[in-house]
Amino acid sequence: MRDLRAPIRPSAVVTLLLIALLAGCPSAAKRYEQGVELEQRGRPLDATLRYVEALRKEPGLAEARARLAETGARAVDGLLSESAALDASGRPAQAAETLLRLDALRRDAAGVGVPLAAPGDYAARRRAVFDRAIDAAVAGAPGTSWDDALRRLERAGAAFGPSAEQRERLAQARSGTYLAWGESEASRGRYRAAYGVAERALRALGSGTPGAARLAELQAEVLRRGTARVAVLPITADDDLLRRLDDKLVREVEDVLAERHWAGAPAFVAVADPQRVGREARREGYGRRAATPREAARLARELGADFAVVAELDSVRAEEREVRESRRSVRTSEGADTAYTLREGRVQGWARVALTVVDARDARVLDRATATADRSGGFRRGVFAGDWRTLALPRGDRELFAPPGETRDRRELALDLAGDLAERVARETFDAVLRQVP
Repeated sequence: MRDLRAPIRPSAVVTLLLIALLAGCPSAAKRYEQGVELEQRGRPLDATLRYVEALRKEPGLAEARARLAETGARAVDGLLSESAALDASGRPAQAAETLLRLDALRRDAAGVGVPLAAPGDYAARRRAVFDRAIDAAVAGAPGTSWDDALRRLERAGAAFGPSAEQRERLAQARSGTYLAWGESEASRGRYRAAYGVAERALRALGSGTPGAARLAELQAEVLRRGTARVAVLPITADDDLLRRLDDKLVREVEDVLAERHWAGAPAFVAVADPQRVGREARREGYGRRAATPREAARLARELGADFAVVAELDSVRAEEREVRESRRSVRTSEGADTAYTLREGRVQGWARVALTVVDARDARVLDRATATADRSGGFRRGVFAGDWRTLALPRGDRELFAPPGETRDRRELALDLAGDLAERVARETFDAVLRQVP
């Protein structure tokens, strides 16, 4: 048994203090233990990072501070050697990234009060590696994808501290890469892809950067070569369908399409003048019935269009819901007492337009789509067993007995539905036509 009066050895004091400190901060203790284990496994860099984390949590861990200084020096040497090997093997970008890791390690260690020294010529060696990485990014790697080439250029500009002259070279290289990419897509007939590359480039580089004018010219060129001209025939519909909601529904949809949508077609779609198309369609007898693919193709050719779109309103519903009924007393025009039933509730309107895209050259059906819309609104109806015209009704109540398609609430519903349906017809038409543009 140890003599309690015997003095405690200094090394034991250090150990006891370390144990006490670690016990007071379990997470710091865990990081320190992990660092020791990693160091024993021959991973000095990972061990150094654990010691840094331990000191951030408990700055008084003297043993962690000592281990960080010793192991950190080995980690610095290891990163310098790794960078030199990568640079010598023709991978300057990876060599530069390794030096960035070294810089981060030294910053982290300095942040907890343990400076890690670098060779005296480190700044010059670092600059030389960064310069070679920038030159490699500008030159481009053989077989590299366009996206990878751009990422390397952007990374070099952001991380490797380029000079003003190097920034100019990187900007020219980015612009040239975008342009070569766009021209490659255009040469393969992929006009929309080429346009998108140029759009992305102008957004990333700005309109005043080198090559911006040529990128804009490329956009104009592929638009000219790839734009599809389309003749959208007037929407046809069965009269019985229209009476279910409002017989002016198709006309309202056509008006909204002409006023809001056809003139604002997306890039690569040009919609023929709807008034001219309508006149020609009516002249050919397609105003009341849907044209066949062959008829639509012939009409499109006459109008100088590449495609025809046949549109047919093929389904309309108007469903009354949440209906409430009440009895309303009234007199006839001859003064007799009688009554009618007032029906109130909501009406749900739903309509669908079928779209067929036809190739003007050979009348092939290229695509089919549907556009649907629904709207709801309130309604009020009068129901009378006899002839409602014999009732002495106030002027405002006479509309209660109008045919459903002629009442104010149905007209308002039809107007709202027409706006939604027109928007969906335009969207589906544009999407269907764009699918034909490479």
